[in-house]
Amino acid sequence: MIDKRHDPFQFEGGVIVAGADGEPTAVPTDLYRAAVSADLGPPVGEVQRLGAADDLAQFFAGGAVTVRGSRTQIWVERGSPA
Repeated sequence: MIDKRHDPFQFEGGVIVAGADGEPTAVPTDLYRAAVSADLGPPVGEVQRLGAADDLAQFFAGGAVTVRGSRTQIWVERGSPA
């Protein structure tokens, strides 16, 4: 779970939080907000670019968040409490 009690390190365009492995992981702002709102847990990998330049995906312990154009989608893993 992303620890909501502590402010993540913020930078232009996103945040840096502890990933599932404890290592610092960059998460773009839109993906971070969606992951926190769905309680997806910590990131399990770096953000990935999809087909178009602005399309992104990032996996979290409880699912994934994608951004395609202006549409942000939350994908919750089956059996996840989110």
